[in-house]
Amino acid sequence: MTYILGHNPDEFGLVPGRDGFVTFKELLWALHEEPGWSNVRQSSINEVLMSEDRTSFEVKDKSIRSLEGKRQPDLNIPVTSRLLLYGQ
Repeated sequence: MTYILGHNPDEFGLVPGRDGFVTFKELLWALHEEPGWSNVRQSSINEVLMSEDRTSFEVKDKSIRSLEGKRQPDLNIPVTSRLLLYGQ
């Protein structure tokens, strides 16, 4: 999930919001499109979030983002600059 959310979300058809979040529904859709990952359910993601890797992600409402990786937006940069840097 760190790779998908934090490094190359566009490779999986995901377009994170300005704050880097995608909905769980979008993440599951992207995972189900990958060969061998169609069995992943929300409960599988919840298991990751309860594991030692939980500090690598942030959950807000019905969305998730990676706190690691090259695509993590710097929220201290003004929005207009973030748009230029991250294309969001």
